[in-house]
Amino acid sequence: MGNAEGEQANGHDHDVVAKGPCRTIHFAREKNGNCPALEFYESLSKDEQAKALALFKRLADSGSIHNREKFKKLEDGLWEFKPTSQVRFIGDFRPRGRFFVSLGVRKKKDRHSSSDLDRARRILMENDERSQTGGKP
Repeated sequence: MGNAEGEQANGHDHDVVAKGPCRTIHFAREKNGNCPALEFYESLSKDEQAKALALFKRLADSGSIHNREKFKKLEDGLWEFKPTSQVRFIGDFRPRGRFFVSLGVRKKKDRHSSSDLDRARRILMENDERSQTGGKP
């Protein structure tokens, strides 16, 4: 997981990207086990990974990020991390202090495409179903 690898709590939490006193940030998995946000994260430059990880750690440590240039609510319960002018990570809060990052994209327009938002929602839903049926969240 590149720079995020050191944030793993243990082998059981292999999808944990950052853990702090307020929240735990996870990469969400599709029902087939794929992890699009992790795959995107690993495709980034080391500098982009470091900026993304810093935002994930900030949310984990403080519980919120008030800078709307770096973290903001989108629509229908989706939130967006903005580590650079083009790199975006989409996810949502879950019970027990968890936040799941479901999708990473390189944004080329002012607004996200509806297909990206729909995909992010679908991945979160599939991740929730995996959690409920005993699959790893």
